[in-house]
Amino acid sequence: MEMRGAKRLLERGEGDASGADFFDSFDLWEEKLWKTLMEVYDTQPSGALSEDILDVHISGKGTERAISLRQPDAALGKVVSNQVLTKDSTQQKLHIEFQLPDNMTYCAGDYLAILPTNPPASVKRVFQRFNLSEETIITINASGSTTLPTNRPVELRQVLSGYVELSQPASKRNIETLVDAAKGEAREDLKKAAERYKEVIVEPRISVLDLLYKYPDLEISLGTFITMLPAMRVRQYSISSSPLWNPNHVTLTVSVLNSPSLSGSGERFLGVGSNFLADLKPGDMAQMMIRPSATAFSLPASVSTPIVLFCAGTGLAPMRGFIQERALQIEGGRKDVGKILLFFGCRDPEKDYLYSSTDLKKWVEMGVVDVRPAFSRASEKSEGCRYVQDRVLRDAADVRALFHQKAKFFTCGGTAVAAGIREACISLLEQDCESRDHAIEVFKRLQKERYATDIFG
Repeated sequence: MEMRGAKRLLERGEGDASGADFFDSFDLWEEKLWKTLMEVYDTQPSGALSEDILDVHISGKGTERAISLRQPDAALGKVVSNQVLTKDSTQQKLHIEFQLPDNMTYCAGDYLAILPTNPPASVKRVFQRFNLSEETIITINASGSTTLPTNRPVELRQVLSGYVELSQPASKRNIETLVDAAKGEAREDLKKAAERYKEVIVEPRISVLDLLYKYPDLEISLGTFITMLPAMRVRQYSISSSPLWNPNHVTLTVSVLNSPSLSGSGERFLGVGSNFLADLKPGDMAQMMIRPSATAFSLPASVSTPIVLFCAGTGLAPMRGFIQERALQIEGGRKDVGKILLFFGCRDPEKDYLYSSTDLKKWVEMGVVDVRPAFSRASEKSEGCRYVQDRVLRDAADVRALFHQKAKFFTCGGTAVAAGIREACISLLEQDCESRDHAIEVFKRLQKERYATDIFG
């Protein structure tokens, strides 16, 4: 064209399509092009530059899902840090710090309720089972009350991620629905599953989705599937900090559930709440709310009252908050802070002895707490004691001494841990009672007066 008389306005632009700076090369050339055109033709831009064209309005606060799920008090908190506490192949346990939403307060021993989303792997299984694109858009029309987003187009991924539970065991009504849709052998199998519901469905945690994968010829509509699923619920976690440390921040101590599925499908069973928390990074926002603990599960009104703490694993969470509060009271100059005796159980001192080289070490050195560990897989390092109840019996004299000093007792952990500690305490009481029945009666009175528990499944 130049040879035929055309005037070159700008040198030809070049860029390496395989290089990382290809788009930058084009942007630089384009900038020169528009500058040249304006000079040659004496023009000005008719509108804003391309980078300024989009006028974006935020139409929600980010808590609409919580409102739809009937959690109107939820607000957005920010992740400050997320650290792994355990080592090697031990079940992962995390220490997570959140900045609380404005005007949200808490006490040591309270819960932080988190509204999670389902693991992406679980959501992906739904798309695969129903042969749908992961970009599918749906509109839900409901004649009655529902917690789902209705009467507007919404991404199916959004519904599956945040509005419904995908991993909950199928209900008996769910199985009846599947029986009606099934044929032949699948129908008979599902009828038998309904008859042995606890053994076949509840204990191995078989979900509706698991059943649909088990019986690939069983066809139900997407609407039927979504209708069968319970609404997403919040997960409550014991707060592991004290407001005396920071009234605007909380910490959680969480165990991440990621284990082989008991269904035999070969899939991993992923705890919804714990895996949601595990994926959070500093700066991420999460919907949360404070839930008060039972009145009994709080520090004594008198700071001088001794406390005895029994826990295992992440049952340490509320106990850490209690210890931190008393440590800060001592640092603040209080001279009358009561003694703390902590019995803590874990597997191995080198792998999952939570906070042993940080907070607990510091508080032991300060004289705030006396820690009596029990290591189930290294009992030679815990005076021959494998479990918390073993250590309680071994150190019976110290426990009984604090009992007679009117100490308050706390237990936090699973049902097996709580049952073991209960038996150990009754055994100690027998030494001052006429019989085991008498000891049980004394323990029942103790539960009403100064023995508080926080037991989880």
